[in-house]
Amino acid sequence: MDKMNTIRKIQRTGTVLLCALAVLGFLFVMMTVFSFALRMKGVENPLTVWYTQNAEVDLSWMHSTQNPEGQWMRQKTLREQYEAFAAGLRKTVETFCTGAFPRNADFKTVADAYQHGVLRNSITVAPGGKTNLETAQGALEEISEFNDYLSENGIGFLYVTLPSVDRINAAVTGVPCPEEELDLPERFHTLLEESDINFLNIAARNDLIDKMHLDISDHWMPADALRTTEAIARAMNDSLGFRFDLSQFDLSRYEDALDYRPGTAEVIKEEFGYDFQFWVPKKSPEYKVHYMAYTTDEYYEGDFIHTLLAPMDEWDSRFNGGEGGTYHNMSIIKNGALLDIKNLSGTNNPRRVLLLGDSFTWPVVSYLSQDVDEIFFMHPRYFEGDTRLFIEDYQPDTVIWVFGEEQIKVYNDFFIVNP
Repeated sequence: MDKMNTIRKIQRTGTVLLCALAVLGFLFVMMTVFSFALRMKGVENPLTVWYTQNAEVDLSWMHSTQNPEGQWMRQKTLREQYEAFAAGLRKTVETFCTGAFPRNADFKTVADAYQHGVLRNSITVAPGGKTNLETAQGALEEISEFNDYLSENGIGFLYVTLPSVDRINAAVTGVPCPEEELDLPERFHTLLEESDINFLNIAARNDLIDKMHLDISDHWMPADALRTTEAIARAMNDSLGFRFDLSQFDLSRYEDALDYRPGTAEVIKEEFGYDFQFWVPKKSPEYKVHYMAYTTDEYYEGDFIHTLLAPMDEWDSRFNGGEGGTYHNMSIIKNGALLDIKNLSGTNNPRRVLLLGDSFTWPVVSYLSQDVDEIFFMHPRYFEGDTRLFIEDYQPDTVIWVFGEEQIKVYNDFFIVNP
């Protein structure tokens, strides 16, 4: 008899616990829905907050690549993450907020407001976010402000847009670039073309893009940079009064620096299946280079290969299995450093140029340095000072801003006119 009572007590206790868990689960679901829905009309809506906090730092589009079959391998984009998050909440709402359950009218009203006010919204126009057009207009306003500042101080300006990794991949694979990836940069290009900003759109130059290839680090090959440098030099001649000898950018005037380290070239070919060349001029000017990185000041004197490339005996050790690739490891130029290159051999352009860019522009600034007296490289994202004060101190007569078109998504991080 006592044993039967004990069993009944255990059964009743189990039933109570199950009921308690069910009630707690139901309360948790209701609290979740309420926490999202009650703030529907304000900027604190968690979906909106999540979106706007991540919109400026989504860099997954910078890491597109292709596998040997030519298929695109992409990380989840912000849109995909947002949609997955919203889909999970949608399922919860639709499960627990039907017409029959719960019957509380206030609760149903809140749930309807959530469904129609958040889930129905287009992600690109989420409250508190920006449309592509608004982002492009904001970028143009800031670049226009910088252009006006330079103009007022008698400094020439050229803004150059390079093709995105997606656009280059599309040309290589023949797989069309997704339209949503092109919408923002195309809007930005249109606004630039309609403005009074001196603008060179390499992203629209299919004659150059069709010849481009990417290395393991998703950077273009130095030969691509050399052809692009010729286009930039031509634009500088036409619009800024430079006198570059364009024939100096002909590939026949260059040799492959990796010929001096054939083992490195063999490793790249064996591990990644492509030939990599870093083209250096056969007949090089003499340079004096000042390399500034944080508290480090280094000076180099010599020809192109001994001042603008890393020491040759370090190439193999710096080639770390493809992370960053030889493209990154061979160049002495780094995004986090400032570089002042003085040509000591005499040039057609006794000018002082400030070139703003990222790692895609390392070879561009190197190749341009062959025919300009002084050129200074700065990555605006890594420069912590006041760029206007720097310009006043350095006194360039020309500023060239070379910018990848995908960077427009995070242009606030690159805006160079610091307050």
